[in-house]
Amino acid sequence: MLAAAILAAGCTKESNIDPIEDLVIGICDSDTKVSLGSENAGKVNLLWSDGDEVSVTGDAGESVFRLKSGAGTIKGIFEYKSGAKGHKIIRDVVYSKSGSTPLAQTYKAGTFDASAIRLAYHNPSATPSSEIMLKSESSILCFQLTGSDRLSSIKVAFKNGKSYTLSVPSVQLKSTATPFYIVVPEQIADRVDVTFFSASGSMNRILSSKSFVAGKVHRYKSLAYKADKSFRIMTYNIGQSLKPGTIAEITKELKADVAVMNEVKKSNHSTIANGLSWGNYFMEAKTGMGNMICYPAKLNKISETSLKLPNIKSDETYNEDRVCLFVEFEDFILAGSHLEKDDFPEHSRRITEKIKSDYAKKGKPVIFCGDMNTRPFSQEMKDFFSEWRPISRLDIATRYNSEQPDNLICIDYIFLWKGGPDVNVTKTEVCKKVSCCTLTQVSDHFPVYTDITVGNSSLPLLEDNSSLGSFDLVQEKTW
Repeated sequence: MLAAAILAAGCTKESNIDPIEDLVIGICDSDTKVSLGSENAGKVNLLWSDGDEVSVTGDAGESVFRLKSGAGTIKGIFEYKSGAKGHKIIRDVVYSKSGSTPLAQTYKAGTFDASAIRLAYHNPSATPSSEIMLKSESSILCFQLTGSDRLSSIKVAFKNGKSYTLSVPSVQLKSTATPFYIVVPEQIADRVDVTFFSASGSMNRILSSKSFVAGKVHRYKSLAYKADKSFRIMTYNIGQSLKPGTIAEITKELKADVAVMNEVKKSNHSTIANGLSWGNYFMEAKTGMGNMICYPAKLNKISETSLKLPNIKSDETYNEDRVCLFVEFEDFILAGSHLEKDDFPEHSRRITEKIKSDYAKKGKPVIFCGDMNTRPFSQEMKDFFSEWRPISRLDIATRYNSEQPDNLICIDYIFLWKGGPDVNVTKTEVCKKVSCCTLTQVSDHFPVYTDITVGNSSLPLLEDNSSLGSFDLVQEKTW
């Protein structure tokens, strides 16, 4: 906790004490005010600044005291400025320029916005005291950023709560870390999103810590700023469509950035890709038909490979050979396949093993898409969820059955491998309608897409013990 010792000059316990003229306000150990001092043994002194004022409530009423001397130190003398005069007993002392933590704050080099912090002392018994302790009601977050961009703002958003934005007047990031301080009220939160903004875009991180204690500076490990990238991932079983031009139009209308397609005829896969002016990776699963990953040049393809998945239960006439495609892009790895329920456990296991052996060390998100022919509530899919997180909707039908149009047939998915970096899912949808055609006349499946932001990760907070009279520095270890 943050505390400040306020010594009332000439104050004694007798009832005939003289009225207070000046308040001598000392800062215990390391404590209060408008600007941060230098770090010492894991603590940061808060120093008085010119123009600092405190609101005082006493037996004479309400008044304002202003810093008279001691700017830049931990002890200052405050003189009467306005309001009631002649206090003998101090009931309340508050340092706050805004009344509450402002939602909009302004960057100050090396410190925090003085208008954002709040310190308070309450003496409900109204007893004479020679020492008054101000306790902080504020917690401070310190983000250290490197890079080459010019930062414009930082937003800290509490789930089901308020958002606090630090306006940054185009601060140029450098190879050495620049600290940015933002003040938030003491609280416990379920989730906190932090977004850094620059002219080139934004970068999002999630604070995994839930506790923000008054009187603490939570300082996070230095982070290189790099604007996150957003992508729309689409998967679509085109149902052996004989309308490749229409498939291209659907993909364009949905503004997909990359697409996994199933039941693609060998004879028309190039027509679809050419209609998009995209590259493509196609592989036959059985004679004349297979899977395709279609992508624009801007994704910067690095490599592509495939995994053959032969039919296991050959006695099942419906089963057939399958294949899984893998394409590594600059920012993520995409896998696409069309599996069958009977062979799903073994085929999905082989796909996962290939991901672990070939891509785990890449340090990139791994996304797996396609028609799985397996429902979300099945045991096979529940087992699969242990290593893969569905990031597409499970509560909407992805396959159209004209005989049972209301039946929930969800068999098309987009997954994220849990063993790799996380992504921020901003939207996911099963598309039932487009303007360029009637989807049920093109395929018996609907296109599915998910919007992701690559670069999102967790920022754990490792709490330290708080102490009176100091702003403790909590060294946060990882993002």
